[in-house]
Amino acid sequence: MESISVGKGSQEVESSDGCNSYQGYDENTDKKIKQLAREFTRNSHVNDALNENESHQEKTGYSEGKDNSEDESEENFDLLRTVTSMSQVPGVVPVDETIDPRLDPSSDSFSSKFWVKNIKKLMDSDPDYYKPTSLGFACKNLVARGISSDADYQANFLNFPFKKARDLYLNVLRGNDQSRYFDILKSMDCLIKPGTLTVVLGRPGAGCSTFLKTVASQTYGFKVDKESVISYNGLTPSEIDNNYRGEVIFSAEMDNHFPHLTVGQTLQFAAQLRTPQNRFPGVDRTAYAKHMSQVRIPHSPGFYLLFASY
Repeated sequence: MESISVGKGSQEVESSDGCNSYQGYDENTDKKIKQLAREFTRNSHVNDALNENESHQEKTGYSEGKDNSEDESEENFDLLRTVTSMSQVPGVVPVDETIDPRLDPSSDSFSSKFWVKNIKKLMDSDPDYYKPTSLGFACKNLVARGISSDADYQANFLNFPFKKARDLYLNVLRGNDQSRYFDILKSMDCLIKPGTLTVVLGRPGAGCSTFLKTVASQTYGFKVDKESVISYNGLTPSEIDNNYRGEVIFSAEMDNHFPHLTVGQTLQFAAQLRTPQNRFPGVDRTAYAKHMSQVRIPHSPGFYLLFASY
């Protein structure tokens, strides 16, 4: 016969047959239950997708294979997880001291990932006001050429007129002389889709920086062939230069900054220059720029050490 004893004021249960004793509903138990529920939900959606695919195969007589079915089920679950995650984001103006601390860059609970999701949901809630945009890049027969020269002027106050006169002579009278040029980028086709991250890899001197400058429509110092076709979702490079210069940016390895400004002041100055007219409702330019600069300042002490050493 079993003998069970329950201590007064405690949820612990002891059994003489050596079974595990009941320890009560604590925080660890709550985590296990939630994890079990997530696993059950995931498996349920995956199994439903597999059953649906098998039913489709029986009706059509066409089989895509088990691996493809499982991959599709995983994609469906990832999509469901994304939708569920976005449903938990408030989509509110983050410049408010009474909001979620995960949206406050001065709080220790600040989450950059949560902040980005909130901004996306906020902009999607009123696209007529915020006018969210995306831009892709496509080129055909892209060729970039540099000017071949054994020596050049290091411009200063005295030789600047001679340098300008020489450049004018070369560009006007010998602008079509192909012997002056050498190929930096040979004929290539490229497509960069909107909303994607593209990594350009190459050895030193392969033309990676030249390609990135061409994408950013900053071609000073080299020449893009007239036969090259470049399009930014239907926009030409000249339209980018004249109307959307701030939307396509090339960030060089070396940059010039004011040495008397701190990192925070530099970021705030840049944020003030980039403050749009259709900013958050009820937020002035100064408050907007301050908030954006605080968001861009990393909250890791190690970054400042790395930044200072660099």
